[in-house]
Amino acid sequence: MRSLVSAAAALLVLAADAGAATTEGSSHSLRLTTGSATTLEISCDVGVLVRGTVAPDMQLVVTQLRGPAGELLAEVRNPAQTDDPLPVAAVPARAGTCTLALSLESGPPGDVVLRMDPPRVATARDRTQIEGERVHQRALLLWVEGSESSLRQSLELELRAAALAHEAGDVRGEADAHFVSANVLWQLGEIEAGHREIDVTIELRTPLGDPRALAQAYNDRAAFEINLSNLAAALEDLNRARALAEPLPRPALKSEILHNIAFVYYDAKDYERALELYRESERVAANSRRTPSLRAITTDTIGMVLYDLRRYREAEGQFQRALQVHRSTGDRRQQAISLTHLGWVYGDTNRLAEAERTYREALELLTAVGDRFNLAFALDGLGEVLGLRGQWEEALARHRAALRTAEQAPDSNQEAISLTNMARALRALGRLDEALDVIHRAVDLTESGRLTRPGSRGRTSWTARNRDRYELLVSLLWDLQQRTPDPARVAEMFGVSERARARTLLDLLTEARVDLYQGADPELLARERRLVQEVENVSAEAARRTLESAGVGQDLPELRRVLTELEDVRTRLKARYPRSAALTQPEPLQAAAVQSQVLDADTVLLEYLVGADRSFLFVVSADSLEVHPLPARAGLEKEVHGLTRLWQSPQAEPLEERRLASRLGRTLLGPAATRIAGKRVAIAADGALHELPFPGLVIPSTGRRVVEEHELVFLPSASAVAALRASVRPDRHAGAVAVLADPVFDRRDPRLRRSGPASVPADLQRSMDQMGLQRLSRLPGTRAEAEGILSLVPGEQRLAALGFEARRALAMDPEVGRYHVLHFATHGLLNSTHPELSGLVLSLVDETGEPQNGFLRLQDVYQLRIEADLVVLSACQTALGKRVQGEGVLGLTRGFLHAGARQVLASLWKVSDRATAELMAELYRSMLREGARPAAALRQAQRKLRRTRPFGAPYSWAAFVLQGDWQASPHAPGDEARR
Repeated sequence: MRSLVSAAAALLVLAADAGAATTEGSSHSLRLTTGSATTLEISCDVGVLVRGTVAPDMQLVVTQLRGPAGELLAEVRNPAQTDDPLPVAAVPARAGTCTLALSLESGPPGDVVLRMDPPRVATARDRTQIEGERVHQRALLLWVEGSESSLRQSLELELRAAALAHEAGDVRGEADAHFVSANVLWQLGEIEAGHREIDVTIELRTPLGDPRALAQAYNDRAAFEINLSNLAAALEDLNRARALAEPLPRPALKSEILHNIAFVYYDAKDYERALELYRESERVAANSRRTPSLRAITTDTIGMVLYDLRRYREAEGQFQRALQVHRSTGDRRQQAISLTHLGWVYGDTNRLAEAERTYREALELLTAVGDRFNLAFALDGLGEVLGLRGQWEEALARHRAALRTAEQAPDSNQEAISLTNMARALRALGRLDEALDVIHRAVDLTESGRLTRPGSRGRTSWTARNRDRYELLVSLLWDLQQRTPDPARVAEMFGVSERARARTLLDLLTEARVDLYQGADPELLARERRLVQEVENVSAEAARRTLESAGVGQDLPELRRVLTELEDVRTRLKARYPRSAALTQPEPLQAAAVQSQVLDADTVLLEYLVGADRSFLFVVSADSLEVHPLPARAGLEKEVHGLTRLWQSPQAEPLEERRLASRLGRTLLGPAATRIAGKRVAIAADGALHELPFPGLVIPSTGRRVVEEHELVFLPSASAVAALRASVRPDRHAGAVAVLADPVFDRRDPRLRRSGPASVPADLQRSMDQMGLQRLSRLPGTRAEAEGILSLVPGEQRLAALGFEARRALAMDPEVGRYHVLHFATHGLLNSTHPELSGLVLSLVDETGEPQNGFLRLQDVYQLRIEADLVVLSACQTALGKRVQGEGVLGLTRGFLHAGARQVLASLWKVSDRATAELMAELYRSMLREGARPAAALRQAQRKLRRTRPFGAPYSWAAFVLQGDWQASPHAPGDEARR
């Protein structure tokens, strides 16, 4: 029985006479409810096509078309709850009144839009198209059923649906069939085959002029790219999808795109940005009919971010909420995923019985739905729990099963995870040779995966995330070395250590030697220039708003958005570089190459590899190589943090300080005491050791401070030094020393006549807030420091930029970067959460008191081209930054090395103006008057300072560290004239 809502809305009699003069179809908005149908009457005739489309708005719509005798001509459902238009069509075999009934299977009342095509005589193609649509509908129902057998049947039907659509000339229908095939293959874990299907979908949808359908396809292809570790391509597709979806009233689609963009940032370990985007995705989804199950996926993914932040209680809550929703909707696949994630939390919080139960439940569900991709994760999770219980044989069996599943998917990243877990189990079982073979395979997969990461951020996160594989490989080699000593094995261990450190910097140093913009895409270049200008505009606007008391820091999210987009564009420029063969990723050096190409007879390299189970010290000279075991990461970090806390206090208790300095010196230097005697020491630190000023340690054999016996220089890696030396150096420098010092930060500065607060850019204010600073005070000691340095240099060989002249624009002038030494004496601000917003503060106002952008951000530094042999950062904490496992410290020092500086002198903590001025005066006197290299000059300055009252404590002198190539030597004044 028909349910007629009203004569106007529900009873629509449409002329369908083949001879009628209808020239266009009709469109109707209908209100649907669960349990009752809205019915339309249509006048139909024999052989005349009845065709319409229903826009379902993500609702469980059921549409039935019946003939004059009540016979069912077509039935269309929306089982996947998408907003894709649903075609309903038939060719009646008899004349009369047909009926079109629309209803909802479940859910709240909602509106749909029905569009009817003009009636016309059906053709053979129409009949073929209708058959293809019916096959596609059956495939959709099987897809949603979700078992492996139903998915396989769905795939077969979509193959036929695509062929029928192609025969009928129905490009949209053909594209839809390939689109669903891609999604079915995704669920089956057949990622590469699914990627091919989505490629075909995009090719077919591009000329249709349907931005919604094309945006959805780009979004889905990005998911495949992410799974295949092609993150640069994924970001490109997501940006296309976002641009297409932006003007559309499609909040569900926009939410899904934001979700996937967030996942890219999650994969890059930018957790704060990922959380922001996931929350934004949730907000957008709230304005849509996005299903509870889809919203729960975002809830679950936020839990993943919180889990990686080790906020286990919050993560567990997210996973439980998501699981509850998935159970209520009957979505077995998503239930299993949330259960697997709960297993992570239970395992990490030592709730092993709960973890095992949860993983086993997830495995049952994943096996039932045939999801190979997530099945491998759950198998590995269960294996890890069994290993924690000491059940290593059972654990190994699970990891083997996970590997087989990952290979079928295929998923190279999951393969590497499973192989790593297998290696751990084999090691625990004493099967070292097998374990070594397996971990080698895992590292090889890791190396190939690293090359696909987009940009420096992506490669950095990849190194950090997979560092444990390199540590395990070194530990296994050490275990074998104890069983059968072999010098070649020690060399292999060192080679692995080089592969595990500062790889992104090595890539960047190599890239810096070529012109990425030669022959580049003009459109991308124009976009890069626009974004660079936008960065400047956002910073300037933030300064103006702050000056007008409109709020501080409010433009930071916008600035970060633009900076992120700028990095994406530069990543694409590199990816499309026409001579990309010249940018093959540089291979880290092996031990023999380090000995012959990097070290000299007077220098010994101490390279540390800090691991979770044990750490190692490699002692490398020009003619020898040794390795020594050290304590595990946790113990070393505790001692380092204890000592550095004392050193950063002017009132540290001397006896306790010396006791800790002696103990750590014995641990870190004792094994190398004989080799380093009388030598310069180059240190490649790792982990917390990056924050340890080695000059203050006590040498166990002599009881003297390291600074008394050795020149010291720090390296990101030995391979990075080789890359620094390979860079082209200028035949002539612009001069000996350029000094930027004593900037003007505030309108209240006495150097200005007018009064009032200075404008502070939003990103600068955020870094100030992080350091607890309300305003930047003048550093009067920096002027005396600068004048002392300049007095050592002839007028024609120096550049003095003091006060107002210490401008950001000058610092970014390529001519300034051509001096032998580039010296900054100002405030340095550290933003450890977002290191790209760390930087040096130069003059924030000009001579008239007008605000100007004076914050030289790390992001700016990376774009500089510096030819200086030495950059001196006479500012607090300039040697610090964000410590990333396997990469080192991402901060100003790293930025200036990338920009071309051969060496960078910086500080690990805030030192008084007076102590800094004393040290700098002696440093420059040694370099410029005596011709000492920077490492020797720094040692001499530190030795002199510690013998000068009141600067004897390490607090005053130990913070200064030199990084880079110790063979670089700034020329003394007059060298340019003699050339």
